[in-house]
Amino acid sequence: MTEAPVPHSSALPDLVLRDIVAAVDAVNSFDIGITLWVHGQVVSGDLIASHAYGQGVSGALRQRAAVIDNGAILESFTVLFDQRFPEPVPAQERTERPPEPEFLHLRQVSFLDADSKGTTLAFWRGALSSVDGWTLGRRAITADN
Repeated sequence: MTEAPVPHSSALPDLVLRDIVAAVDAVNSFDIGITLWVHGQVVSGDLIASHAYGQGVSGALRQRAAVIDNGAILESFTVLFDQRFPEPVPAQERTERPPEPEFLHLRQVSFLDADSKGTTLAFWRGALSSVDGWTLGRRAITADN
């Protein structure tokens, strides 16, 4: 009988993945397909800069706020995303090194859980320390997987 592999449980993120996330964050206008294994679930999408994530979520909230009765509440959330995810300072203008990323941000995200049920979302944010494994490239995930 073969035992199932034990998931990676270190609280420290993969340093190569962290460096890739930092590079994407620094460029801000670049994305790359990536597939992650997070606590037994496959998560696949386009790795984007944290600023692009903040803009995307903020934009989606603004669109939703424009069509609902209590849009002012959602509009206040957009300010939060705008503040938390500022545009990065260009490398030539930086006076200090940016902090190492602790989170990664995906766009056009597909999930496949242990029961092979697929789900999709526009955006996703996850802790680097929660990633058990990864590979560059997207995995096509459908409800039929």
